[in-house]
Amino acid sequence: MVNFARWRRDPEAAVKEFWAWWPSVCGQIAEGLSTEDAQTEGANVAADGTKRGRRALSNRMVRALSEKLAAIHPDLTWELLDGILARHALVLTSEGSPELRPLTERWRRAGPGDDEFWEYYSARPPNPGALRREIVWGNRSISPQQARFGVEVDPDRGRLHVAVSHAALPYLEDAERLRLAFLLLDWILGEDDTERWIGEVRFSDAMQDLDGAGLRGAVAALAKEFNGVHWAQLEGVDEQGRSARLHVRVPLPRLDYPLFDFLGTIEFPYQQSASVADSGDPFVPVEPDTGELIELEGLTRGLVALLGASAVLVASAMLPDRMTLHFYTYAQGVVPDQVEVWSKQQRRPIRVAWTSDPGWDTVRHFV
Repeated sequence: MVNFARWRRDPEAAVKEFWAWWPSVCGQIAEGLSTEDAQTEGANVAADGTKRGRRALSNRMVRALSEKLAAIHPDLTWELLDGILARHALVLTSEGSPELRPLTERWRRAGPGDDEFWEYYSARPPNPGALRREIVWGNRSISPQQARFGVEVDPDRGRLHVAVSHAALPYLEDAERLRLAFLLLDWILGEDDTERWIGEVRFSDAMQDLDGAGLRGAVAALAKEFNGVHWAQLEGVDEQGRSARLHVRVPLPRLDYPLFDFLGTIEFPYQQSASVADSGDPFVPVEPDTGELIELEGLTRGLVALLGASAVLVASAMLPDRMTLHFYTYAQGVVPDQVEVWSKQQRRPIRVAWTSDPGWDTVRHFV
């Protein structure tokens, strides 16, 4: 988990400072990249200033870029790539950190917008061309396009579990293997789709069947199946060992709402139905009275309609004595005030609590 406590500089001020500085250097950087591109087609420049073994930018420019972007947060990483629609691309990535993803999105949205020379990304975009170039990884020369993948669909959670095979993997340390696997996945799928669709990642000594294009096809098929809003129903017990029923969005739409970093927990206490209360069995399925259940469903629909696109409902939990809704929204928005006013207008007691949760940690363990 990212340690925000040790980073005390205001990231919003650093974002403004970066975009005020960028116009004075972006032309010089583009010129340098264009000169290099004429010699080495399609190469990347990473924060270490190298272009797959070739010096792409001066040490001075690399340091300046690194210092300006590290001022936003030191755990962010930048890259310069060939653009998709523009000539070049600047990427600021959280390297898969859910806690930092809202910060890179705010950085992108504060920028000047794309033009013919530059486009900007808040997560690593797909870059399949990078697979065709050899890279040095852990003091070993590796051909990324030799990687192969096996997939296992998890239909209940809308995920693909992936097995990665490559001749170089047995010779790498565990941390190097994992970093390489996720870099390959990011190049093939893009960082956001890797986070959205990929579940468990393991390494296989046996050569798997799918190349990068095959893996993209498997993800596209899963995405088509889960197009729209899908809910999974899960049964379990709460911290007191009582029966619990959970409905949760799958896959979690965190990346569709990258600025929603504030969790609202809204609790509706209720009375158990007589059959459940009289049984004395904590494992009897959760079942409020029919009339109360209809009222709770109506309250949920009304609140969702009231908040509209300003918030997203991602989970609801039914316990023997209460129903809990989990909403995410933008911390600086008006939703908390709207919910407070709405809750006071209802005839039943409603408990509301808000907490910062940029990584959606509270609900990620549900799926």
